Amino acid sequence: MNTKENKIILIKYLKEIKINHELTQQQLGKMIEMPQPRLSLLLNAKRLDDFKIDLILFRLEKIGVTIDLNFNGEIRKSPIKIDNNFLNRKVNEVKIEKSIEI
Repeated sequence: MNTKENKIILIKYLKEIKINHELTQQQLGKMIEMPQPRLSLLLNAKRLDDFKIDLILFRLEKIGVTIDLNFNGEIRKSPIKIDNNFLNRKVNEVKIEKSIEI
């Protein structure tokens, strides 16, 4: 698997989080500390060369998504782990902020 394919897999996780938690791009951007226009480019896989894989990983980590890079010879279903409690707290924070703004 090459770097571009790995980036696309990570972007897929961001998209799933956005959809599953009914977030706007602005809300997700706030959670991962990325401006909405830049997040739009990322989510639409435009100009992927502008996004280094470590930047995507760093942004995912801000919402509780981590990659287990410890390899001990076992084949695992997925090295990607999501701390759902942490993610849900972050989602609730941005949704509460939006309701306060209204």
